[in-house]
Amino acid sequence: NIVIVTLSKGDIDNIKALPGLATSQSDSFLSVSSGLVEDMSSNGAVSIPPTAPLQASRFTGDTERPTLLEWALDLDSGELVLTFSETVQSSSFTPDQSTLQNSFSTSIRSLTLSGGTWPRVDTTNIVYALSNSDLNTLKRFRDIATVQTNTFISFTEDLVRDNAGNRVVPIPSTSARRVSMVTPDSTAPVLIGFLLDLEGYTLTLMFSETVTASSLSVLDIILQDSPSAPTRSVTLSAGSFTSSSDSETIVVQLSEEDFNAISAAYPLGSDRMFTYLSVAAGAITDTSGNPSLPIPSESALLSSSVTEDLTRPSLSGFDLNVDSGVLTMTFSETVNLSSLIISELVLQNLPSS
Repeated sequence: NIVIVTLSKGDIDNIKALPGLATSQSDSFLSVSSGLVEDMSSNGAVSIPPTAPLQASRFTGDTERPTLLEWALDLDSGELVLTFSETVQSSSFTPDQSTLQNSFSTSIRSLTLSGGTWPRVDTTNIVYALSNSDLNTLKRFRDIATVQTNTFISFTEDLVRDNAGNRVVPIPSTSARRVSMVTPDSTAPVLIGFLLDLEGYTLTLMFSETVTASSLSVLDIILQDSPSAPTRSVTLSAGSFTSSSDSETIVVQLSEEDFNAISAAYPLGSDRMFTYLSVAAGAITDTSGNPSLPIPSESALLSSSVTEDLTRPSLSGFDLNVDSGVLTMTFSETVNLSSLIISELVLQNLPSS
C-alpha cells in the first residue's frame, strides 16, 4: 500500500523555482483526484481537494549544493550563460564573485565581472548581460575570450545559491572551467559621437565598441558644415594621425594642414551646429576585424562638442618685394583676410624702436 514516485528532474527544478513551496513540512501539502489510482477491485482513490490538502508526514529538505554544468559566452550579444545542476536563486547571483581567465590554472589575463544585468527569474540558467565596460575590456585584449582554448571561468561559493540556501560548489582559479562555446563578435562598429577641439588640434571619435586604432583610415573622414548638402567641407589628410590604444574612443591629432583647412572653411568648426562628420564604410575595424558602418554625407553626424580656437595668431615671418610693392606675411595659422587692418602695420629700419 506504499507507492514511491521518483520525480523527474524537470519537476524538481520547477518545484525549486517556486518560492514558499516544499521548503519545509509546513509548506508541503498534496491534493489528489479520484483518478489518481485504483485498488485491485478498480475502486478509485478518495479525492483530496486543494481546499483541504494532506500535509506531508515527513519532509527531507534540499541539502545538495548546485554545481556548474556548462557555460557559454556570446561576444556578439554580450551575454554569458551559466547552466547549473538545479534551479538557483537569481536574486542571490553575485557576478563579482566570478572571474574570466585565459587558462586553466596559471592565467596571465583575467577579468572579474561587474556591473552587468540578468533576469530575476529562478531557473537552472543565469543569462548574464556583461556591462559595456567588461565587454569592451575583453575585446581590447587578444589573448582571452577569443576561442575555447583561452576562455575559462572560476568563482567562489558565494556566486549563487539555490532556493534552499545551499551555496554553489566553487571552481577555483587553479582549475578553472573551460567554456562550452564562444560566439565571436560579428557586429560592425558604429561611430556614435565625436568631439572637435581646435584649441588642442584634436578630433575625438567615439564608437559603439572597442576598435583597432591602427586600422583607422583618416582619409575616409570628412568634416562638413551641415548634415546634408554641405557648402564647406574638409577631408582629413594623411598628416593627421592617432596614437591611441585600442578602445571605444580614438583621438586623432590634426595636422597643421588640416587645422588650417578647417579654420579656412568657416563656419565649419565655429560652433557645434556647424560641425558634422561623415565617414566611409570600413574606415576602421573592431578587434574581430568587422569593418565600421558608413555615415554618408547626406546624413552626417552632429558633433557632441566643439572647442573653438582661442589661441591668437602670430606673425612668424614676412617677405618684402620693393620692386613689385608686395608684402607677404606668414602667420601661425589661417587668418580672416577681411579682418586685416593695413594701418596696424609699421615698417621700421631697426630691430627695436
